[in-house]
Amino acid sequence: MKIAILVQRNYTHGGSFKILSWLANELAKENDVYYLNLSNDENYFPLSKEIKYIKLNCLKSNSFLERNTIGFIKSIFSLKKIYRENKFDLFINFGDHSIYSLIFLKFILKIKIIVSQRVDPYSCKKLSDKIRFWLYRFCDGLVCQTKETLNSFPNKTKKRTNAIIIPNPVLNVPEEKWSKDNNDNYILSLGRIDFKQKRQDVLLAAMKRILLKHKDEKLLLFGNGDQKNLEKLRKIIRDNRLEENVKYMGITKEPFNVLRKAKMLVLSSDYEGIPNVLIEGMAVGVPIISTNYSPGGVDSLLINNESALIVPCNNPEKLSLAIETYLNDPLFAERMALKATSSLSLYREEKIILLWKNYLCSTIKR
Repeated sequence: MKIAILVQRNYTHGGSFKILSWLANELAKENDVYYLNLSNDENYFPLSKEIKYIKLNCLKSNSFLERNTIGFIKSIFSLKKIYRENKFDLFINFGDHSIYSLIFLKFILKIKIIVSQRVDPYSCKKLSDKIRFWLYRFCDGLVCQTKETLNSFPNKTKKRTNAIIIPNPVLNVPEEKWSKDNNDNYILSLGRIDFKQKRQDVLLAAMKRILLKHKDEKLLLFGNGDQKNLEKLRKIIRDNRLEENVKYMGITKEPFNVLRKAKMLVLSSDYEGIPNVLIEGMAVGVPIISTNYSPGGVDSLLINNESALIVPCNNPEKLSLAIETYLNDPLFAERMALKATSSLSLYREEKIILLWKNYLCSTIKR
């Protein structure tokens, strides 16, 4: 197969781009893969030398209006030229705004498109999001991470696209696992600093409650974030006098090592797809606390009071009680972690890439 992967931007180290880069590398082992970037960003995650990485440089302007007028038109002509030169069997897009260019080309060139929805559709309330989801019905394939995401789309869209569920794989499973007797005694938050989605404000409020009884506990926050969110994070820490117990650590390139050394992993999000950090935490064997984030994908990974503690969103009191449960009973936390690790067989790389390959082949034949 000759496959083109199209992205709008590609400078972030977020989970979506991690999986997209993994997919490109796996497909390139047996297929001709082109990675088309509408911007001029450097790829954060390494790509195989077999992949033809092309920067189209269509979105270099800082002006929103210019990017979405001149940049859009430029992207259409650039993609049209590349397609006519290479005759791809299909395009893959991970649900960003570059799908507009592909849909436009589909009507002109009759190209085949597979789109993968990576975030909670219920949280995407902008007009541009609604238009994008409506356009999915014109795609040839639709990949969702969870049944809840799949069920958010109209039956007409699901039937027309032959929609399927393909979860994220667990990548680079470490040999060295977490141990309750061998960690650095910190509570861990690992993910983008984003108060709208990741809700670090809820976690900090829970931490303030924890410190009333457990004065020596530490919370470390790893992840990137824009200036606005980082300033808000520092202000909340400062205003609540948490400087001695809560530290922002920046980005880590060794998530497994950070997870292995933590006392527990806490995810406080309001919405997610299937978070890579939960799968990575399960792989390491660290005790996990998660919110029951929208649209409900945590249930496909973890079972409350069996393999993790799952609490309501936006509830610092319930979150602090869950953290305290692990602090007071390390053996219980250890049992939960072991149970979570045992369920990882569903997310092995070889199993997930086979689902992708079979779906790509069937889409081309349809």
